[in-house]
Amino acid sequence: MAVAPIDRGMAGIDDEVDPFAEAAALLQETWRMERAPALGSDSQMAAQIEAIETEPPADARAFARLVEQLRRAPLEELAVPVHNLAHSQASVWPELKAELLGERAGSKTQFTAILNLIGGDVPNRYGHFARSWKRNHGYSVKLSEDWFADLQRIPPGQISGPMRKVYRDALLTVALAHGAARIAREEPALAGEVVEALLDLAYLHGGTFRDEIGRAIHSIGDEAVPPLVRASVEPSVPRDDDPRRLRARYASYNLDRLDRLAPSSALAAASADARRLRELLDAYGEAKPGDAAGPILERVDHVDPEIRGAARRAFSAYVEGPPPRMRVKLVRRLGGVVERRQAQLSYRALATLAIRDRVAAELPEQLEEECEIRREDGSYDQRCLDQPKRLTKLLYAALDEERERERRTRLEAALAEASNEPEETESTIDAVLASADFGELGESLEDLRPTLRDFYIGRARSFEDPIEQASRLRKAASLARGKQADALRARALAFESRHAGVTELGAEMLRRRALEMDPSLASILDADASPHELAGTQIARSGAPTRSRFWLAWGLAMAVLGALAWLGGRRRRRERVGVSS
Repeated sequence: MAVAPIDRGMAGIDDEVDPFAEAAALLQETWRMERAPALGSDSQMAAQIEAIETEPPADARAFARLVEQLRRAPLEELAVPVHNLAHSQASVWPELKAELLGERAGSKTQFTAILNLIGGDVPNRYGHFARSWKRNHGYSVKLSEDWFADLQRIPPGQISGPMRKVYRDALLTVALAHGAARIAREEPALAGEVVEALLDLAYLHGGTFRDEIGRAIHSIGDEAVPPLVRASVEPSVPRDDDPRRLRARYASYNLDRLDRLAPSSALAAASADARRLRELLDAYGEAKPGDAAGPILERVDHVDPEIRGAARRAFSAYVEGPPPRMRVKLVRRLGGVVERRQAQLSYRALATLAIRDRVAAELPEQLEEECEIRREDGSYDQRCLDQPKRLTKLLYAALDEERERERRTRLEAALAEASNEPEETESTIDAVLASADFGELGESLEDLRPTLRDFYIGRARSFEDPIEQASRLRKAASLARGKQADALRARALAFESRHAGVTELGAEMLRRRALEMDPSLASILDADASPHELAGTQIARSGAPTRSRFWLAWGLAMAVLGALAWLGGRRRRRERVGVSS
């Protein structure tokens, strides 16, 4: 159950100005609603609106109709529009967000009166949830943990006429919050926008819906973690009760509720999903929580090149740029002297400790001496300020060098067995190249590029299935350069055009694209060449010049140069003759 993000015990629950007036008003309104008879005014409005929509909205018009139906249909007929709004499709997210954060007719007191019927926990002015506190301390109180279901169970007779509009707004808000959470689960690309909107809603209307908003965020799960990390950065504002600071703390509270407040736990949980792990690393690079520096540094040598790149970008954000502002606290010493002291280590200081420990363990001979960033006169020592950046670059270079050595060893061993175990060789080469962002070999492996390319071309010749042949040629193309790479890709397209599952129109489009990339394929495609012709013999002629073509070009060039020299000499002789005469 959600509790206040700022814990001050029970202080403030009974400290409101005139604490009994609001409670008496709420009790009176609740007593009146519980005894109010069912009214028939809603049935008169039913004839004025369209038939109830029976499907979740997929466009803005359907969404608007459902919202109108929820606000005007009889209370007994709200189940269908409420259900459909809670299952809105991602295509209506802009409209849903605008309605979710829109104005509401009811005040916090009126909403609280409605929610009292189901035991909804509403925070007081200090952000404390009295019902949760009482339940946690042994009191027997009515406490709803599912406003979406409990609000729909309220008998219409318990809601008086003046309060029905407030009830509809409460039901609409909760249904839209459920719909937003559902969109975030089904469309991860929108999870960031959804979480931001829900965090905003948690502090609208006096924070009335914060308890249910917490459950909506929790239902999103790990997709909510990166946006929550970004939102948890506390702004530099003077007041502790500033809404922006409270919102950031509420984001941290939701991370804690998801058991993802500790970066090590969050990164470990995201490790099974490469996309989610990259997004989380990017989020830490933006938010820069100090305790994330060490866990990020552990992933700067990840086998996945994209994750490795994300981790390096994130950690580099910790050690580069201007120094962060130091948070200070006032310390009173004996004698009444008050001093300003650093409240906690900055993210830069924690990143420096992490990189120094890593370099000391792996590159002890390159570890620099510790230094003081601030000189005695208060100025910054730029060399000391750049020390973590230098150590980070040294570590990256050493890790890359070690990875290149390991790749060469694996590639050479696999190529040595290529004739005996071609399938295992291909599997090994695929794995090594995948870890190098396929085709992006380091300088130390450039000499293996032609051999690897020829291996894949040879593998293409060993298959009869055109898709298998095309796949190998595309791998070879990633290792080729210039026109040769285009020639290989063109032949891959030619193979794909021959697949039985390709329509005649699709095959023609593939062949046309292949000819655009390599016009020399025209005669081969027209003659319905064999796989060996497509995969091998024409590549050299359409790619890099062969030796015979090289010598022919050289001979022509020498002949042209000789002719130019002869013409130049003849012209000079004529000029001399003209001068002498």
